[in-house]
Amino acid sequence: MALNYFKYQLLGERHLPNEAQTEDVLTALSVIGMNETFDPRTWRRWFGKDARRARGDSIHALDKTAAKLPSINLQVGLHDVKPSCEFFSEMIEGGLCKELLEPTASKRPMYPLLQKADEYYPSSAWHLHLDAIEAVALADANGDVDWETVKAIAAHRVQSILHSRWNPRDGSIYPTLTSNFRVEWDQANDSKKEHIRKDLERMTPNTFRHLMTIPAAPTWSQINVEIDVGPAQVHRLLFSMCADEDFLVVDRFDAWALDLATAALAMLAIALTDRYNTLGAKVGPEFLYWDVFEMLFFCEEECEDFVFESLHHAMECTGDHLSQRSFDLFLLAGTRYRNALTQIGVSYHDVLNLTSRCWAKHPMVYRGVNRSKSWQ
Repeated sequence: MALNYFKYQLLGERHLPNEAQTEDVLTALSVIGMNETFDPRTWRRWFGKDARRARGDSIHALDKTAAKLPSINLQVGLHDVKPSCEFFSEMIEGGLCKELLEPTASKRPMYPLLQKADEYYPSSAWHLHLDAIEAVALADANGDVDWETVKAIAAHRVQSILHSRWNPRDGSIYPTLTSNFRVEWDQANDSKKEHIRKDLERMTPNTFRHLMTIPAAPTWSQINVEIDVGPAQVHRLLFSMCADEDFLVVDRFDAWALDLATAALAMLAIALTDRYNTLGAKVGPEFLYWDVFEMLFFCEEECEDFVFESLHHAMECTGDHLSQRSFDLFLLAGTRYRNALTQIGVSYHDVLNLTSRCWAKHPMVYRGVNRSKSWQ
C-alpha cells in the first residue's frame, strides 16, 4: 500500500497499480531534484513477487521525497491526503497493533497496553484504516494478555478516534470539510451566485468569508442518533449519517466513505472478541451491520435487491428511514472504496480474508454431552 500510494502521489493519473514504472518514477524524481533517491534495481525489486522488506533509510527516502511533492488532484477523492513528515515510515513500520504487540515487563501488562493505545494517534485516515484491518486480523496474545483483550484494546482505540472525528458535539473533522455555504456556492450558477452575493452585501458586516470557512454541519435532526452517542456505536453514527443526503457530498462524502469502512472493521473486531455471545443462539446486531458492510465494501458488487434487504435489516436496528438517494450513496461509497484500494495496490478480497484470521487461529468449539463441534 505504501509504495503504491507513494507512486500515485508522484505520478498522478499515470500511476499503474502494482507496476514498478521505474523510468517514469526516476524521471518524476529528477524533476523535483531527487534523482538519486532510489537505486533502479531496488525500486524494481520492491514490486517483484519476492520483494524484500525495505530498509529504514529507503523508507525515510519516501518521506523525504513526499515532502517535496507538488499538490496534485487525484481522481479518487479518498486519496486526497497530503503526506506528513513520517507518513510512509508510519505506514510501513508503525501502527497501533505494532505498539500493542511489543513485549512489556510490567507485572500488570494490560495497563501499559491501555496507555499505549490511549496515546496513539494515526498520521491519516488511511493509517487508521490500516489499524482497523490489523485489529480485525489480530489473533495474538502479548505475554499474559490474551488475544481477545489485545484485539479489543486495538479496536476500541480505532472506534474512539473515529468518534473524536465525527461525534455530534465537537467532532474534529467538521472544521476541515467544505462548509455548507461553500457547497451551495459551488453548485450555484452565475445568476444564483450574484443573487447570494448581493444579499450578503446588504448585511453589516458582510459574512461571505465567514460562511465560506464555517465548519461543515450535518442536519442532526435528520440523523437518528443521540447527541451523546458513544464510541462503541460510531458505526451506527456513520451508518445513520446517510439520512442527510445533502451533507454527504464532495470531500465530506469521501471522508465519510473511508471512515465508514474503518468503523465496520473495528465493529467486527470487537464482535469477534466475544464470539460465543455475538454468534450465539441469537445473532447480535453487529452481524446485521456486518452483513451490509461486507457486501458494500469487501465483496464483488452484489444484486441491489440483496443489498437493499440487508440495509433494511440494519435499519431496523437503528430506526432509520433511508431514501433511495441514501441507498445510492451507500452503493457509491462501496464502489469508491474498492476503487481506492485498487489504486494503491490492495485487493478488497485480501482485506476480507484477513477478517477470518482469528477464526483460523482460534476456531469456535461447542462441546455437548457426547460430541464436540468446531465452527470456523
